[in-house]
Amino acid sequence: MDSDTINRTFTKAYNDIVKAYDAADETNQVALRQCIAQARALLAEHAIPRYHSIKTQLLLVSMLPDVDEAAALLRDADIMFRVLCTQHRKGEDAEIDEGLDELSAAIEDLRTKLHAEQAGEAEESEEGSTN
Repeated sequence: MDSDTINRTFTKAYNDIVKAYDAADETNQVALRQCIAQARALLAEHAIPRYHSIKTQLLLVSMLPDVDEAAALLRDADIMFRVLCTQHRKGEDAEIDEGLDELSAAIEDLRTKLHAEQAGEAEESEEGSTN
């Protein structure tokens, strides 16, 4: 398979997961677990390009109920993102630059949200231990 076919295949698979996740009701744990399983299966594919792997990891971070697992996955995505950045010089390809900028913004956004969730859990834990 050529790289365009691979990219289209993984883009479609990723978009299908996003569509299912967006359609799932927050209270529908079965649908959420199915989306998580689909994302994990996509990440397990040997041919997944780094860009698609990072996007899928970030999607999975937003779906996972376990904040610590999500934080570990976000760290992995950030490391892979940094490796990807070393392979592309900024300014050489505007389309790649745009994709990397989007990934960078998504990583920072999720990092901020996870820190807030972890801080909230820490506060709840402290309140519970003082009662």
